[in-house]
Amino acid sequence: MRTLEHLSPRQQERIARETLDIYAPIANRLGMAKVKNELEDLALKYLDLRASRAGAGDGGEAQADRRVHQGDQTTLRSELDKGGIVCDIYGRRKHLHSIYRKIKRQRIDVARCTTTSPSGS
Repeated sequence: MRTLEHLSPRQQERIARETLDIYAPIANRLGMAKVKNELEDLALKYLDLRASRAGAGDGGEAQADRRVHQGDQTTLRSELDKGGIVCDIYGRRKHLHSIYRKIKRQRIDVARCTTTSPSGS
């Protein structure tokens, strides 16, 4: 999957579809969630290039996102502490293909969605 860019578009699509239909589910059944997620995200790149470009980063964005979320967690935790509420706050980063499936399943019109920065501007 990591080297499909060297193949024809027809071969790319065939292999990506096969990966989603066969290899990703096998990886999932074997308890290899990281492999399954990577296979699904790579397959999406060849099956829906527009969605992949809209949601994919270079990895550096993921680190920046984690730092922002950690800051959000710290702020939220301090505000809850002020109110006398003690709790654990945790989360995880969703994978691109998982988000894509949810958007398709719920028929969300992504073009109508807007985003704001964490600062609210």
